[in-house]
Order: sequence, then C-alpha cells, then structure tokens
Amino acid sequence: MEHFTAFLSPIVFSGEDWFDPLEDAIRFRVRAFIEAMAEEEAEAPIGGKER
Repeated sequence: MEHFTAFLSPIVFSGEDWFDPLEDAIRFRVRAFIEAMAEEEAEAPIGGKER
C-alpha cells in the first residue's frame, strides 16, 4: 500500500476555494434523485396508490 502514498500525500487542490464542476454535478443529480424519491413516498398515501 506504500505505492499509493505518493498520490495521496500532496493535496494540491484542497481548501475552501476549490471547486470541482464534476462533483457539483454529481451532488446535484443525487440530491434531485433523493428529493424525487422522498416526494413520491410522501404523495403515495395521499394519492391513494395501491402497491
């Protein structure tokens, strides 16, 4: 596992001002998915959906 330390030790892109557009896009998609699932579960008893 020592061969991974060369890649992990220098953290070049760290700090509060770092922005990763790919991470932001993934977070947006995951958040939208969770919100849609929660909304569907909340509406299921109200709408009278049968399982």
